[in-house]
Amino acid sequence: MAEVVAPKTDLIAWEAAKEASHGALYFASEDHLVRLPQDLPRLLKVPGREGTYVRLEALMRARSDLFLPRESPLYEFRVLRLLESERARADWDEPAQALEGRQEGLSTLLVAERGFPKGWLEGLREALGLLPEEVVLLSPPLNLTLVETLVAEGPSRWRFPPLEPKRPRAFMKNPLRRLREKDLVLYHPFEDYAALERFAEAALGEEVEEVYATPLPHRRGQPPGRGPDPGRQGGQAGPRPPGAPGPL
Repeated sequence: MAEVVAPKTDLIAWEAAKEASHGALYFASEDHLVRLPQDLPRLLKVPGREGTYVRLEALMRARSDLFLPRESPLYEFRVLRLLESERARADWDEPAQALEGRQEGLSTLLVAERGFPKGWLEGLREALGLLPEEVVLLSPPLNLTLVETLVAEGPSRWRFPPLEPKRPRAFMKNPLRRLREKDLVLYHPFEDYAALERFAEAALGEEVEEVYATPLPHRRGQPPGRGPDPGRQGGQAGPRPPGAPGPL
């Protein structure tokens, strides 16, 4: 199995650590980094043993000699980045392609497994331009897409029944009064994207000249709920009709 997977991974020099891709899973060794493509299954079926899987990361640790020039311990890590888009207005006729074409921006978080060598971790952090508090250590696995396989192929009795959203009448009548009386969990229905679809349809209207989205950054030491830093670009996602002012 490892012989089949190894050719699909990428061997990268430590000097290229600052270019680590958003969300991709990496392994660090003393001399190299190994990148696992996003489309590579995290759970591999064991031939001849139905319902039995091996985790890709465990397979790599067991046969590191097939992924590296020489056998070496491996340590998982991931990098999260801001995603940016400089697509032209016309490209938004195909939203999926536009989103896939987003450019990777600044690093925002480094997630590494517990036990990651301190010297290597510090080198990664500096290469990515992150602060110490922007590094998080977790127990592996760091990529939980393997859960999708377990849910899809596991017994149906293990799954939660579908959640039916309800609207409390008291809340709809007077939301603020209801919240003053007791806490209430509010959520966006997981399988209902009607609001997003309506926004996309409005954004593609002929009268719309520009669609922009800017984050509301949180300044360190600033209490939650405050607005963006003075002098920085801020705003909310939304279509801009002709004549309306653009982002400040």
